[in-house]
Amino acid sequence: MTRHTLLFLVTVLLAGRAAAQTQSEMNAQVCEAYAESDDDLNRVYRRVTARLRDEPRRASALRVAQRTWVRYRDQHVMSLCPDPSECGSIWPMVRCLALQHVTEQRTATLDLELSQDR
Repeated sequence: MTRHTLLFLVTVLLAGRAAAQTQSEMNAQVCEAYAESDDDLNRVYRRVTARLRDEPRRASALRVAQRTWVRYRDQHVMSLCPDPSECGSIWPMVRCLALQHVTEQRTATLDLELSQDR
């Protein structure tokens, strides 16, 4: 991914967010939003696994799927910038934006599964 692509991605994803003053503040703001989305994912995951208490094979398969998804998430983010030293001070923000995006997608997937099991 080129620097121009990274800058465009960040610009698009930050549209509508409160503007921070420094790169460090923007990094912190975006990473905090990612942490919140990760908390949401963990809450939904716990609800799904609780619902599967009486279905040990499904619960086990879900645990494997979740571990696999975590590896995918990490590899996906690394693919955006295999050498963070080349991506500059914007990299922490891009990383957290990417993490937030895939985490929100996974949360939606698990939430859909939860609503279909009712």
